[in-house]
Amino acid sequence: MSKIALEPNASGTGTFSIASPNSNSNRTLTLPDATGTLATTADIPDAGTTLLGTMNTTSGTSVTLSGLTLTDYKYLWLEFRGVSTTVGGAALSFNSGVLVRATPGSSSGTSESTNGSAIVWLSTGVFSSWAAGGNQASGVATTVYSGVCGITNASTSVTFGDWFSNTFDAGSIRIYGVK
Repeated sequence: MSKIALEPNASGTGTFSIASPNSNSNRTLTLPDATGTLATTADIPDAGTTLLGTMNTTSGTSVTLSGLTLTDYKYLWLEFRGVSTTVGGAALSFNSGVLVRATPGSSSGTSESTNGSAIVWLSTGVFSSWAAGGNQASGVATTVYSGVCGITNASTSVTFGDWFSNTFDAGSIRIYGVK
């Protein structure tokens, strides 16, 4: 039979209490067969994802999400949903660099849109993206990029536009903060 030993700390003056719940059911707490320190919920980092905003890309040549506080996040996760322009496709850009581009070929007409994602490392301002054209018609050239965009924990806004200054006509961009 194993033993249970309670060992108070000679330097401490606080009281450690073990309390049972207000219940009529028997409960068992089994300690691990290992040496270590038990973690509390305060010790577990919050690794959640928060939707910071959605920008509709249905008009204009650029969209901005402002008023951001990014200091508590490690990454931005960008999600492109059916983004296109009046000339078809989209060369989605931010901070003067191309992020992702779906260009309709001669057989796809002007209905091609960009769907995809990108991640921005806020400590460095580096991004990487991936995407696919919306209808996957033959002749669609989809290009993705990576590089430095300059969006960091100190940034308070994110602006997207079409690299060729074409007017948006469909879709949206969702921005998530990842801790």
